[in-house]
Amino acid sequence: MRVLARIDLKGCPRRFLTFIVMLGFAFPAWGQYFLPARGFGQNKVRYRKFDWWALKTKYVEVYYNPEYEDLAKIAAKMADDAVEELQKATRHELSTVVPLILYETHYQFEQTNIVTEILPPGVGGFAESLRYRVVIPFDGNLDNLREVIAHEMTHIFQYDIIYGGPLKSLTKRIKPPPTWLMEGMAEYFGRGLTEYGEKKGGMEITGEMVLRDAVLSGTLIPLKDLDDFSMLSRVYLAYKESQSLVTYIARRFGQYKVVQLLRRWKFLSDSEKLIREVLGISREELERDWRTYLYRKYWPQIEGRKYTYEFAREVTPDDGRKGVGHMSPAWSLGGEMLAVLSAREGELGIELIRLRDGKVLYNVTKGMRAYEYEDLRFGEKVLAWSPDGRWIAFVGKRSDRDRIFVWDVYRMSLDRRLDPEGVEEVTSLNWSPDGRRLVISGIKGGSPGIFILDASSGRTQVLTRGLSDQVFPAWSPDGGTIAFSTRYRGSYDICLYKLSDGRMERLDLPGSDELTPCWFQDGRRLLLAVGEEGRYNLKLVDLSEGRLYQLTDVVGGVQGPAVSPDGRRIAFTAYSDGVRKLFVMDLPDSLGRGEEVRIVPLEGWGEEYRRIAQEVSYPKHPYRTDFSLDYAATQFAFSGSFFEAYAMFLAGDLFGNHRMFFLTDYTSFSQNISDMDFLFQYQYSALRMPFIFGILNWRQPFYLLGDDGYYHVAHDRQFALAAFSSYPIDRYRRIDFGYYELHVAREAPYTPSEEFQARIRLPCVAYVHDTVVWGPLGPMKGSRFYVFGGKTLVSLEGDWDFSYLDLDWRWYKPLWGNSVLAARFKTLGSFGPKGLEHFLGGPSFFSYGYELSVGPLRGYDPWAMKGTRVALANLEYRTVFIRQLVFGWPTTWSLGYIGGCVFVDAGLAWNEGESPRLVREGRLEALRCGVGFGLRMILGFIPVSLDFAKQTDLQRFLGPKKGFRVHLSLGWGF
Repeated sequence: MRVLARIDLKGCPRRFLTFIVMLGFAFPAWGQYFLPARGFGQNKVRYRKFDWWALKTKYVEVYYNPEYEDLAKIAAKMADDAVEELQKATRHELSTVVPLILYETHYQFEQTNIVTEILPPGVGGFAESLRYRVVIPFDGNLDNLREVIAHEMTHIFQYDIIYGGPLKSLTKRIKPPPTWLMEGMAEYFGRGLTEYGEKKGGMEITGEMVLRDAVLSGTLIPLKDLDDFSMLSRVYLAYKESQSLVTYIARRFGQYKVVQLLRRWKFLSDSEKLIREVLGISREELERDWRTYLYRKYWPQIEGRKYTYEFAREVTPDDGRKGVGHMSPAWSLGGEMLAVLSAREGELGIELIRLRDGKVLYNVTKGMRAYEYEDLRFGEKVLAWSPDGRWIAFVGKRSDRDRIFVWDVYRMSLDRRLDPEGVEEVTSLNWSPDGRRLVISGIKGGSPGIFILDASSGRTQVLTRGLSDQVFPAWSPDGGTIAFSTRYRGSYDICLYKLSDGRMERLDLPGSDELTPCWFQDGRRLLLAVGEEGRYNLKLVDLSEGRLYQLTDVVGGVQGPAVSPDGRRIAFTAYSDGVRKLFVMDLPDSLGRGEEVRIVPLEGWGEEYRRIAQEVSYPKHPYRTDFSLDYAATQFAFSGSFFEAYAMFLAGDLFGNHRMFFLTDYTSFSQNISDMDFLFQYQYSALRMPFIFGILNWRQPFYLLGDDGYYHVAHDRQFALAAFSSYPIDRYRRIDFGYYELHVAREAPYTPSEEFQARIRLPCVAYVHDTVVWGPLGPMKGSRFYVFGGKTLVSLEGDWDFSYLDLDWRWYKPLWGNSVLAARFKTLGSFGPKGLEHFLGGPSFFSYGYELSVGPLRGYDPWAMKGTRVALANLEYRTVFIRQLVFGWPTTWSLGYIGGCVFVDAGLAWNEGESPRLVREGRLEALRCGVGFGLRMILGFIPVSLDFAKQTDLQRFLGPKKGFRVHLSLGWGF
């Protein structure tokens, strides 16, 4: 480990030890375990310890929990089928058996340690290139599971074609292929292959709806931006465009050309050259032809169909903010309001909207996130208004499962929280006619089902459970029937469950998917969203007449319908201009002739998958911890009498529960093995409280003026131990515990007066609270707070005696567009006979030599003030004024999201016993203040800040008479 070659430490042991304490805090290096100078960060909570078993097949090894063995068998069969189909389609055989880790719910999947990032609800699985691990949750839909497995196995084939085997990506420095090729190919093959290896083709209805909207509104993402769309806001559209483009290439040039694009990438590593060599046309020509294909496909679909605004009234709240989506509308008793699920500033909430003018009257869930729930459930029919108008029920995640929250409309407050017994995920809900019970759909024990829940006690009754997905239950007004959507032979059909005898019937309707049934008050009619021809339309089923009537024929698509209590109006959402909008329409007076509907017994429900679970058999065994290399880097240099070697290794087990990190730096200055610089860290994170242990040995040579008047080599030897653990209360709050022991010794044989020894033994504890929602250039909403304290142990000679306290509070308020007001207050102090000295000034995270700086206090040098106590306040207005800047030379490239800010910083540093005077005669004295403006941007993946600041005492500007002091810094600001 190398640092500055020459540092003058004469008379500055406190500054030296300050740096060592900071280094000790930085030992943990994973997720919430980071304690970088008492850092923030949300938590990945492990609510359970998994008992892993493995099923071995010809191509995969499926890891699962033993109570879900049937699901594991089905997944293993799906994976083997996918591999065989992909081998025929790509003409490539896998080089190894693929580990497939299967989680029974998404909430279990979110607890995985294989990646350290917090996985949002929209992630349906992932595959990684190092060990070829495929990690997938089950969402209750086995057809979806088949597609996700095929998608992720396609990625494994891609990695195998590019790198040639697991771990080989460590030695082959190949630029990642374009994201449109990787994800488009996976989406293309994930939708199913025939026995001949040719694509069945076809995009799911929601994908067609989103892509068609982008084409008709002129908002398609340019192809050059699809080379890497990890930073784009419209990620789902980017996936669908990529799938469409790869499908177009396969149909025009042949499916083998898609695979050839991947094979040639490792030799070309340039998107433009790749397209030209393999397809024989330029990238611009490919994009032009593909867009022309989309125009010819979608523009004619307008003929004979209506836009939503032609037959319905939009009631989406108009508050000047773009990109706010709404879904899952529920009517009030009087029909004058809707409760809806809204997405604002990256956060889900439930709002009450007045239909007369579309005004938001109340935010039901304001202030609940982080205190009552971690996240709201996203989807249709995830909230319901009780028939008597008093209660609104909605679904939110709390700890490791979904809960149902009941809000009192009369008292405008949360009344109770219900815990459905054994149901891990609740996907939709509806009230009973008497308002005493709720019917819910969810996943229990790895199987989807329909359940009845007592609205007072939470007692749960199982109605149906099976291998087929069951969602959107709706209770009939007479209380005798529950209608719901279920997966039946490849599509969703409407099922009627008779509560009197448990009999189930199916509506035999035309269309690929029939979703979100909703009863009229007469109890004989059902309103549905029916998918066909790449869009959802509203249809009405009259059960007494046995007729089906079409209510809409739209250009886009409608979803989540809800019938008003008087049965005269319908509320629904429609996807338009890239966002879900809220509409209300009147029920037509005339419904036409309609078509016949058959009601038939539900037969053969889930038989295909039950047969697989019963018939297949694979050898199984319990998982045994094994370690493998995750990363390695080495480097050495030799010149004359100087030699230096550097090595870094990262290893762990299959599930990421054990991680080991080793870093070493050996130079010719070293005289024996004890002089070798190294850092070792071990992390165990299978339990809720992770544990990290680290050890550091660092011997730093530098030149020091000796007593004989010549410069000689001296050494600072530092040895440190660190142990750290953390208890996550939930995603947003935790308590950190740490112990750090640091030994410092200076060896200066030619300058004995400079030699010293010191030891710090510091136990510490911290409380961290972080509810921040991130935007493109930093935090956009929420707050952060921590308090950190420690007291050194003093029992041996050479122990340093001091106490340490650090408090940091940050707050972010979204204003309009992408603008945000950010505020921060920080204070810290070191108390005792050998209190640590801090330096105040400059930009954030600036460390000069061994002097620990606190910032930002812009307009000042990083070492402008020093003291054992520091206080700092910051206020910034931030905005994004350029979403993308495209350059045409020397090739086409772009910068995404460029923003700016104006700021005020004020800070103070002082020592024990001092009483600094902040203001004298209207001017700042001890308190220092800086004002200015700055630019913010992302270069690659690195945040860059460029600030221009002036010093002020509130009456005049100080410092240079002309110009500003300029600060350039890397990393996120406060």
